[in-house]
Amino acid sequence: MRRIITALLTFLCCSSVVLAQPATAPGVTTEDVKSINDYGNKVEYYANSHLESNRYFANVARQGNPRWREFLKQPKLTNPPRYFQQVDVSTQNGRAVYIYSFNYGINSNGRWDEVISYIFRNDGTLARAWSARIVRKENKPWLLVVQKWFYNSRGHNIRTIREVLDSTVGMGKTKQLPEAKFEEVPVPIYKSVSALPFHTLLKKPRPKP
Repeated sequence: MRRIITALLTFLCCSSVVLAQPATAPGVTTEDVKSINDYGNKVEYYANSHLESNRYFANVARQGNPRWREFLKQPKLTNPPRYFQQVDVSTQNGRAVYIYSFNYGINSNGRWDEVISYIFRNDGTLARAWSARIVRKENKPWLLVVQKWFYNSRGHNIRTIREVLDSTVGMGKTKQLPEAKFEEVPVPIYKSVSALPFHTLLKKPRPKP
């Protein structure tokens, strides 16, 4: 399921328009960003090749304060969703290195579905994050927001890439919107593994069948 959703969102992004010119912090070189991106690609490949190491979490609270729970298997994605936040965690040598999060929500602009991935270094610091959010309203065009962040080991955001697209002119011909006024829920960025909302559960041993 993770691969299917990623492939779909990637297709939407690639078939629409190239991402906007990135915002880069002063003094940051292309090589700095490339190094982080190369590391992220390696971790992502490892995660997709070692699904047996995954752990699965979900926020089971329907409203109010989050209440996280670990599952033996990935909870099935349903429509409407049973849980508004589901997370796959890929581990390497016992450490969380790749977080894949499915988020759902409803606001005044309609329902939004979002996939976020976080890639962490061995020391637990965030290296790269990626988000794709689709917002759709009944009888209205869908909107797509794609964002990507690169962080150095000191926790500084050194580059951000962002694009907002709509489907008013059809698939493959989407146009860029100047502002995403419909974005009422910011994308959560966790700069370290210890900042994850389910970190307390992550520190515990994997539950037994």
